[in-house]
This record gives sequence, structure tokens and C-alpha cells, in this order.
Amino acid sequence: MNLNARERNYVSLQDIHLASLNLAQLRNEASMFDRYLLLVDSELANPLSLTIHYDILWNRFTYLLNSVEASVLRRVDSNTESIEDLYTRFNQLSQPVADIAGGTSDAATLALIHERWDGINVDIRQMVIKNLIDGESGNITEQLDRDLNQIRIIKVGLLVMLWGVLVYCAFALIHIRKKFVMDSITRTYNRNYLQRKCVVNESDTYIAVEIKNSQQILTEHGGAEADTLVRLCAERLSNSIQKHDLLIHTSYCEFVIVKKNSSPNNCGPIIDQLIDRANFEWTIGNTKVPIRFVAGVDSAVCDKHTTRHWHTRHRNALRALNYALEKQINYRISDDEMRLAFNTRAKILRGLVKLLRHNKGDLKLWLVYQPIVTAMFSTRIAGAEVLLRGRLNDEIDIPPNQIVNICEQNGLGKDLGIWILRQAALESAHLFSTMNFNGFLSINLNPSMICEQLPDILKAHLLSRHIPARQICLEVTEDNAAIDFKRSVPVIQKIRGMGIQFALDDFGTGYSSLEYLHRLEINKLKIDRCFVADIETNAKKSQFLAGIISIASKMGVQTIVEGIETREQGDIAIRHGADYVQGFYYYMPMEAKLFHHLLMVEKAHDIAVEKLITG
Repeated sequence: MNLNARERNYVSLQDIHLASLNLAQLRNEASMFDRYLLLVDSELANPLSLTIHYDILWNRFTYLLNSVEASVLRRVDSNTESIEDLYTRFNQLSQPVADIAGGTSDAATLALIHERWDGINVDIRQMVIKNLIDGESGNITEQLDRDLNQIRIIKVGLLVMLWGVLVYCAFALIHIRKKFVMDSITRTYNRNYLQRKCVVNESDTYIAVEIKNSQQILTEHGGAEADTLVRLCAERLSNSIQKHDLLIHTSYCEFVIVKKNSSPNNCGPIIDQLIDRANFEWTIGNTKVPIRFVAGVDSAVCDKHTTRHWHTRHRNALRALNYALEKQINYRISDDEMRLAFNTRAKILRGLVKLLRHNKGDLKLWLVYQPIVTAMFSTRIAGAEVLLRGRLNDEIDIPPNQIVNICEQNGLGKDLGIWILRQAALESAHLFSTMNFNGFLSINLNPSMICEQLPDILKAHLLSRHIPARQICLEVTEDNAAIDFKRSVPVIQKIRGMGIQFALDDFGTGYSSLEYLHRLEINKLKIDRCFVADIETNAKKSQFLAGIISIASKMGVQTIVEGIETREQGDIAIRHGADYVQGFYYYMPMEAKLFHHLLMVEKAHDIAVEKLITG
């Protein structure tokens, strides 16, 4: 209907008048044919003139059915069907009219023409009356008006629908965008808002906040209770900041606070006050769980020329937060010293990745050997501890424990351990194969090395180099053993079955007890330097050292006292019954070549003494 109406909408007034004229002509030509039919019947007219008017009327029907000018008339109501019906009926008069014109007709023929024509003539007049009023546009105009009105109604309806769809889409878009930047749990802004919408100025203090021990709390109270806790934390933090400040929930139990237009001078007291206000006691069932927040801060700056992207500020705040979590303090403000430390740490990590993949980089790792001497003969080398050394850019010495920690935290612990084993075997294999060294090589195991694959790793990288298993001593710290005691013991027992010995390093500095001496079935106990310092002037500490050595001796465990820096300390340790001593007083850590030379000198000395004794 809409398409038909649109077609009619393109009809001009000239088309309407032309259609009206055609109908008027049809009516007039039908009247002339009717008149001449009466005249021929009365023998007042020539029958040939009837044929002429028949042809005129026949041509009019053909014109109305086929011409473009009459298309407007055909589209109105059922005009096409009416004209076709009239045309068909009128064609049936062709032969009788021809008979009259030829003079072969009779009264019956005229009667038949009159009968048929009267019906056709009446229908022609009714069609004309239906479409025309007093010769003007009637039904055609009315139909056109109806169609135009339909078009207007349709257009208005479409416009209303279009506006409705646009309004709906606008509200839907607003809702989606709002949902995109809003957190469904806390009803605060989320990380998407921080990345796309949030404006962080240099005058703003950027604070990363996390629940202390959040992983433990979430593990113990998961599901709906965890969501409730996150909502409560958001409420507490929201009530602890100003109205113009922003609170953003970045991930579970982690938030970002943007304090607008803050002063960098009083940042510390503000953070203290914020944390004190936010801390609360969470009641869950019959239990009260203390919820304590830890913060990392990237403070505001007054320099108008400084421009820092929010990613930079977020990273600084997270680093400060991690530092606060490690040191178990309430907050840490990012500063140049901390940023330098993290940048150095990042460079070390990149260097480790390259080195452990056998690529050259800015990091250099090597091994040194600190001799361990027999207490009974304080000049006799009984073994050596393999120690790791590192240097960045040939300038910065890196503590070994930092290297180990970075590797452990980034999934490189096993790779580092294999590198140490491989390097130690490469540098020390000929000590056992050609120099017949009878001492032991003590190698530290980082936590990732204590795994089910360790026996195979030792076979591949140490024993395959013809280093005797009985002359290998693997050191584990108390903390390492305590990481997963149930996993550590079977691995240690399997390796002990291979003939390799174990030593418990840094005894007394971790969280374990003397029970480890028994349960780990270790061969040697390394007593940390903290129990040696000042023993020559501190009688209680000296007695405590004597007690540890005595207990270990009764359990059949040999003791190595570390950190001997003076002759007096060495004499006391030996007097208390230590089996081995180690420290700067005896030997400094040295590179492999120097250690080998030292062993050769000692061996040459032994040979000379033996020759002197035997004469």
C-alpha cells in the first residue's frame, strides 16, 4: 500500500486532468455511437457512419487500456477491470455492426445490438459517474488525497518510530558505556574508566591500595562472602576520601585512589589517616576478621613542566605497594631511590633471561669458591662452597640472594640452578679426575631445584662429568625445606640414595626447628654467622653455639661454622667441637683458577712434608 501510494504521490495535476478528459471523451463517444445506432435503426443515417463511430469508441477503449497517459485512471480502484470488461463486451458488437454497414443485417441483428449496447452504455456512464463529478476529477482526486494522507500518516509513524529507536539506542549506549566503566560489585569506577576516561594530573596523588593478606582471606572466604568483603572495602575507602577524590576498583581487593590537587609535602600523614579510617573488623558468622589496608603512593609534584602518563604513575604506585607488602609496613611512597632499585631489578631480569638463553647481555654471572677447612687441622682444605657472583654493566655488583630471588619470582629458578650446576662441573671436573681431590664440593640449591626432576638433573650435569657423588654436598636452607616439606623429603631421600650428601644451610635463621635435623636426614649442619659474631666477648652466645654443636654431634650430624673472621672466633668454634670452619679469617671466596692453584700448593706441601718425614 505504501509503495502504491508513493507511486500515486508522483502523479501531477496535469495527469489527473488528462485522465478526466479521457473519461469525458469516452462518455461523449459512447453517446455519439448510441445516437447513430438510433438513427440507423430509423433509417435516418447511413449505416457506414455507425461503423465509423464504432471504430472511434473501440480506439478509445484501446487507448484507455494501453496508453501511459491513462495509467492514472487504470490505477484507481477497479477501473482496469471495468475497462477490460467493457472492451470485451464491446468487441462482441464488431460483427453485427459490420453486417449493418454491409447491408446484410435484419431486424433481429439490430435488436441484438441494442440489447448488448444498452448494458455497455449504462456501465460506461456508471464508470464515468464513479470517477468524475461534473466533468472534474472526482474519485481519482479523492483516491489521490487518501493516498497522500496515508503517506503522511506513514511518514509521521516512521518518524516517531525512528525517534523512538534513536532515543532507545541513546539510552542503551549510555547504559552500556556506564556499565563498561562501572564495577558491578562495588558500583565504583573500574579499570576501564582508569584507562579511557580518568584524568590524572600532576597535582594529584596516585594511591594503589590492597587488602593485606588478601589471597589468604579470599581463599578462606570465597564466593559471595568475598564479594561482600569487596563491597565493604569500597564503602570504607569511599568514606575515607574527599568527595572530589576518585575511587577505582582495579581488581579483586585492589583499588586505586586519585586524590585531587594534593600537596606533596604532607603526603605521609594523609595516607596514615586514610588507612586508619579505612581499616575495620569484618564480621562473618561468629568470626571477626581484621581487614587492614596497605598502600603504595606516587605523590603529586608541583613542577608544571612535568608530564607523566597514568601508566607510569600506576607502575610507581604498584612498586611502592609491593615494597610495603614485602616489608610489612602500612605504606610506601615512591621516590627516586626506589624507582632506581626497580629499574635495576628490571635490567637484572632482562640480563638473566638473555644469559640463561645463552645470549650476550649486560649481566655477567660467575662462580667463586670459598674453602672450608677441617677444624682439627685449621690449614687443611676439606672442601669448598660454590658461591654465585653477578655484575651489571661491569659496574654494579649484584648480591647473590637478589639474583636468586629475581629468578624464583619470574620462573627462572630451575634454569639458574642448572646453569650453576653446569658451570661448577665445567670448572671443577678436573679437580676430581686429574688432581684426585678428596674434599667435597658444596653447592646451594635454590627452591625451584627441589623438585622430582632434581635426580635426573644431577645425573645430567654433575655425575656425567665424573664428579663422584660422595664428594657432592647440596645445601638447602631452612626456608627452602619449609616451602613444601612433604615434597622435599622424598626428593632428598632419593638423592641421598645416590650417594650425594646434604647440608642444612643458615641454620637458626629460618622458621624451622631442630626437628629438621632428624626429618631431613642431613649430613652436615651449617651454623650461620649470626651465632658467631662477638662470641669472643659474649659468653652466652658462645655457650649457645656450643649447645648447637653438641646437639648436632649427638645426632651424628657434622657441623660447619660459618662467618669466622678472627682467630679467636675460630679457636672458640674448634674448642666447642665444630667439625669444619669457614670464613674470611681462613680464606676469602676466590675464582676457580686460584682455588685450583691453592689445592696444588697444598698438595705440593703435603708431598714435601711426606718426603721430609720418610727421609
